[in-house]
Amino acid sequence: MVKVYIPLRLSPEDAEILEEEARRQGVGKSVLARRILRKALREMRIERAIEEYREGKCSLGYAAKIAGLSIRDFISELAKRNILLQYTIEDLEEDLKAAEEYAKA
Repeated sequence: MVKVYIPLRLSPEDAEILEEEARRQGVGKSVLARRILRKALREMRIERAIEEYREGKCSLGYAAKIAGLSIRDFISELAKRNILLQYTIEDLEEDLKAAEEYAKA
């Protein structure tokens, strides 16, 4: 896998916390920073997908795709956050079409 170098500036306090936590976990600072970034980006995608879903901008299936989750896992995320499922007949039809396309691939 090709990696891209992105310089990052941290406050002295954040750098100290990163170094301390990396030491506790027995990993390098860059490894820990990548883990933290990956986790934060995943959470941001989920939050964006939930927001768009709640606002009615997309279906359940499309929101799950935005979040990078299966529909089942996305529903689980909604439940964890006490967000009601908004599921119409149109959503069901769209999700069934998506499932058929996925099965063909």
